[in-house]
Amino acid sequence: MTASMARALPGPSDILHSLRAEGRALHVSELGERLSVRGGSRRHLRDLLERLVLDGTLNALPGDRFSVAEKRLDGWEGALSVHPRGFAFVNSAGHDDVFVPPSGIGAALHGDTVEVAIVARSPRGPEGRVQSIVRRRSPRIAGVLRRRRKSAWLEPDDDRIRGPIVIVGDLSAAEDGMSAVVNITRFPESPEEAPEAEIASVLGTPGDAQVDEQPLRQAVEGVGEQQDAHRVSARRDLPPSPSGRGQG
Repeated sequence: MTASMARALPGPSDILHSLRAEGRALHVSELGERLSVRGGSRRHLRDLLERLVLDGTLNALPGDRFSVAEKRLDGWEGALSVHPRGFAFVNSAGHDDVFVPPSGIGAALHGDTVEVAIVARSPRGPEGRVQSIVRRRSPRIAGVLRRRRKSAWLEPDDDRIRGPIVIVGDLSAAEDGMSAVVNITRFPESPEEAPEAEIASVLGTPGDAQVDEQPLRQAVEGVGEQQDAHRVSARRDLPPSPSGRGQG
């Protein structure tokens, strides 16, 4: 996996910017021209447009045209807490926890502050999807470095954080199997993209006395307050979905 893989296509924000700048629906070929997507990549652009239609970001119109879906569903802001099995919950003071299936998380990461849109309700609680990312989590992530020739990546210690995280910049300190802390320099803009990061520090070999995993991880990431027990819903250990979707 390399940094260039994450930049093969424009991201959702580029597509939205082009559509809003034009002020009208655009044909897929018009979008391709404006976003410099040519040749065989046009098919992948169409796939991305169709995914954005499915998640409610775009409208598909007759004539192979696409427009921005401006309609906003009922919802609110909250902290996204991802379960290792892939589903998530959005927690917000004064509101019920909102179950989010894997397909509804989008480009968000564990710890992000998001706006969640409610798409279904049942006696088990509301279900939603991430409508937008309001604020990104701390960019500092602890994990284990992996190195293969000229490529390097981090496998996060916290399995709620989507990985691998592609390492960019200076790779001289990227030794395979070492514990390290990285700073995310580019957050993903779609579910298929991997975060990119630079190495902040190499901590040592996992298991060494100097590498005190949990306290050190919370210190370097600054996310301990998001893991307080009183904010962890009992529902998080279950993969239920009010609509029957999102089994992790």
